[in-house]
Amino acid sequence: HFFEHLTLDGSQKYPTKKELLSLIVDTGGSVHAVTSKDFTEFTTKIINSETEKGLELLSQAVFYPIFDEKNIEKEKKIILEEYKRALTNDQRQLFESLIGISYKD
Repeated sequence: HFFEHLTLDGSQKYPTKKELLSLIVDTGGSVHAVTSKDFTEFTTKIINSETEKGLELLSQAVFYPIFDEKNIEKEKKIILEEYKRALTNDQRQLFESLIGISYKD
């Protein structure tokens, strides 16, 4: 989850989040990331003629991320807040209980 948050904050070629995401957003596309128990997924939606930009964004984000200390501290706080919210979500707690029961050692 931590990796998911940091990878879209900038890359070696596009050092700010704005520069990196503008590859897609400026053409009317979108970028999405999600982390599950066993995978992290990055997706872009973009028109066919801009496919190279989508691949550029994904390759820069995944292979050349910048892990800036300021962003690391900011993302730690965000992730902890998300975790706290999940602890108060009854559906999330039920899901976690079912997973725990289903996948015992």
